[in-house]
Formats: sequence, C-alpha cells, structure tokens
Amino acid sequence: HRNFEKALERHGQALYLYENVSNRLQLAREYTYIGNIYFAMKRFSEADKSFQKALEILEEVRSQAEAKKDDQEESLITREIGDVQSSLGHLYFTQGQLDTALRHHQKALELFKKLGQETRSTHQWAYVGHIQYARQEFSKAIKAYEHALSGYEKENDRLGKALILGSLGHVYYAMRNVEKSAKFHEESLEIHKELKNLAGEANQLSSLGRIFQDQGKLKEAKERFENALKIRRELQDRMGESAQLISLAEISFMEDDLDGAQQNYQAALTIARELGNSYNEAKILVEMGNLMFAKQMFEEAEKSFVQARDIYKRGNYREKEATVVGHMGMLKRYQKKDEEALKHFEEGLAISKELNRTHGMANFIANIGIIYYERKDFKKALDYYDEALKLYRKIDDFEGTANILSNIATVHYYQGNMDLASKNYEEALTILRNIRHAPGIASLLRNVSYVYVNQEKYDLAVKSLHETINILQRMGLPEEAKALKKEVDRIEKLAEESLERMRKEMLLKPAKKRKKIGRNDPCPCRSGKKYKKCCGA
Repeated sequence: HRNFEKALERHGQALYLYENVSNRLQLAREYTYIGNIYFAMKRFSEADKSFQKALEILEEVRSQAEAKKDDQEESLITREIGDVQSSLGHLYFTQGQLDTALRHHQKALELFKKLGQETRSTHQWAYVGHIQYARQEFSKAIKAYEHALSGYEKENDRLGKALILGSLGHVYYAMRNVEKSAKFHEESLEIHKELKNLAGEANQLSSLGRIFQDQGKLKEAKERFENALKIRRELQDRMGESAQLISLAEISFMEDDLDGAQQNYQAALTIARELGNSYNEAKILVEMGNLMFAKQMFEEAEKSFVQARDIYKRGNYREKEATVVGHMGMLKRYQKKDEEALKHFEEGLAISKELNRTHGMANFIANIGIIYYERKDFKKALDYYDEALKLYRKIDDFEGTANILSNIATVHYYQGNMDLASKNYEEALTILRNIRHAPGIASLLRNVSYVYVNQEKYDLAVKSLHETINILQRMGLPEEAKALKKEVDRIEKLAEESLERMRKEMLLKPAKKRKKIGRNDPCPCRSGKKYKKCCGA
C-alpha cells in the first residue's frame, strides 16, 4: 500500500510538470498510470475519473493529429485510446457492471481491428468472451472465445491458447456439455504441462475434478483435486490451497463423510481469514451453511448463511448476495416455513432482475414455483415453471430446461394427466441424454417409471429402472443400485398380480348363451324345412 502511495505521489508530480509544459499526450499517459494505480488499490471511483480524463485528452490530441493529417501519430493515439477503453472494461468488470464493461471492450476491439492490431484484438475477443460468460450468454461467449483461439493459434501463443481452451471448457461445463468441457480442459492441461506452467496445470486439474465430481466419479475427482492441492502448496499459493480444500470437502460431503468435509472447510476458512480474503471467507461460509443444513443443524446453517450474506453485502457483491439469499430460502422451505422461503426467493429474484441476470431470475422463479407446488396450488406452480422454462431456453441452459420440464411433468403426474407427464419427462430425458448427464438421467428415469406403473406399463417401468441401476453402478453407487433392485422386484410382482387378475377375469366371465331355436324357426341345417319337421322332430 505504501508503494502505491509513493507511486501516486511521483505520478502526481509528473502530472503537474506536463500540465505546465503543455505536453497533452504525456499528460494523458500520466492520467492512465494514475488510473491503473487507483484500480490496483481498489479505489474504483478515482480510477474511473483518471481513465475518463485520459480519454478526454487523448481524443483531443487525436483530433489535432487528424487535422494535421499525421497518420502515424493518429494511429499511435488511437491505439492508446483503445488501451484506456480496455482498462475501463476491466474496471467495470471487476465491479460487476457487465454491460458497461462489455461496451468498453467492444469499443477497444473496434479500434484495434481498424488499426490491424491483431494481438490486441485477440485479447479483446478473450475479454468479451469472459463478460458474455459472466452474463450467461454462452453461445455468444463461445463465438468470442473461438475468435480469440484463432488469433492465439495464428500468433503461435501457446499460453494464450491454453487459457482460452480452459475458458471454453468452463462455458461448456456451464451448458452441461461435460464431454466437450472435459475435452477442452484436457487440451489446456497438456499445453500447461508442456510449458511447465504449474499454476495453469493446477487450474485444469481442478476443473477436470469438478467434471468427474458432477458425473459421480468421486475417486477420479478426488485424485485430480489432491494433485491440484499438491501443486498449490508447492507454489505456496494459499488462496489456491483454500480452493482445493473446499473441493475436497465437497467430495467428503458427497461420500457422507460430513466430519471430514467440516475439517476441510474449516482449514479453508482459516486460510481465507489469514489472508484477509473476505470474498473467499463468504464462499466457504456458504458451503459450511450447506453442510450444517445436511447435518440438520438448522440454526448453525442459518448463522453461516447470514454471515456470508453480510460479507457480500458490504462488498457490494450483489449477485453472490442473491445466491446466498437463495440458500436461505431453500433452508426455510425444508423447514416448512414457506412464507419465509417465499420472501427470500422474491428478494433474490429482485436482485437478479436489478442485475439483469437471466440465469438467476430463472432459478428464483423455479423455486417460487416449487413453493406453490408444495402448497398443491398446481396452476400457480405451472405458471412459474413455464416462465422459468422460457428463461432457461433463452440462455441455452440445457440442465435447467430439463429440470423444469421434469417439474412440469411431476405436476401433471399428480393431477392424473399421465400423457402430459410422460411427454414432459421424455423431453427432459432427451435433453439429458444429449448432454450425457448421467446423474440427471438416472433420477429422471426413476420418475418416468412411476408414470409407467400408473399406466400399468410394467415392462417399460422395469426397463427404465434397469437402465437406472446400470448408471448407478457405473457411478460407483452400489447401495442406491441395490435399493432400486427391490423396486424392480416390487414392480415385477405387480405385473404378475395384474396378469393373474386378468386371467381370473377371463375365467370368471360367463359363456355367451346360444339363442334358443323355436319349433317353427328355419332349421339351422339349412334344409329349408321348419325345425320341428327336420332336426327338431
């Protein structure tokens, strides 16, 4: 901090000097330097003023160069304007003002493309991709990253390429396309290994661990996280070490080792507090809140959530604040305090709308729908689910879309509309198969089996459950698979009982009586005589 103050003092002196000698270009550069120092000090308002002052002077100097028809000087100044626009983009991105950040980076990109500045253009494409990713506009993020990837490949920038491959991995992970995500992270990992970039290697190992974790492959996930932790410690990267401890805590959580999870979370929390990293502290408090929730220690869970929310609130991390409010809502819903839950979900929705976060809006609207579903107000539940469905589809959130379709199907199931239930379940199942989301497929197949049982399509129900069992076994969940085998036995017994009932009904059904032939009726032998004169004689 003292070094920053000294730097500000020196650049302040230079500013005074260049103002007195009327060197406008150098004056603009000094404002840029000062803006960068304020940015590093997180004095964002002062950084913004300095960058804006630099822009104002640079535009003035460029106009003078244009009037003199000095193309070389004009190009030089235009490039510097692009650099300041980029700095403003970073400044607003850091503050979570994504729309403003995007405008500045797009202006910078436009200027650099006009100048033929390929390297600078490539960097801007990467920054635009980061912003689109943060806005959950995944298709746009992919296009921007592909432009950046092409640029880095053309320049043979291996590190740049590795970083963008990792970013593409994150986008596809967010879209729940885990196969593509893993492919990009593996490619990125190989380049980082080739470059002996340990920090990059640890990042990609961590991302791959997350993918394995989502697939239920806990052994493979744990191995990646432990390798990443080893590298973080080797690099004395305390913040990275804290992040890996959180990941290992999540694995312990999934393995029902709640004490092991708590131990890792506590170790991560200690590091965050030692570093004075309140953002990370809040993140860990959220995870500890979820752990206490799982342990049915509701007061402790709420205490952790409230502490995390207060930290995010003080730091003006509005999106994170909304996320914690969502956790608080789910805690209250579980406790059957649906009015309090509804209040939290509506608060989170208001923040998401304020920030224009489509994904957040969709999540909160879906949760409000669940409240009405649990109240048996199926009409309102369907209204909210339909609204959430439109938002998930708008941002290409395939997992969110599948989850909502499943919720809609469940409402129809309880209303007795089996055809609509089946239709929505099947659509959700198709999406999950396309993105190869094994845990989601397993869960949905079980729901589909209930519909088939209700429709007395026992063979299809058994087929669905057998597929579920196979998935659970591949995921290393033998106990869950064993429990489902009992369900298969129960359904097969129902099928046998149904078949036996049908047989009995057929046996008990009275035989159709023959019509009695009158004595004056035509004889059935078709002789043409009356029955009494022929066979009935």
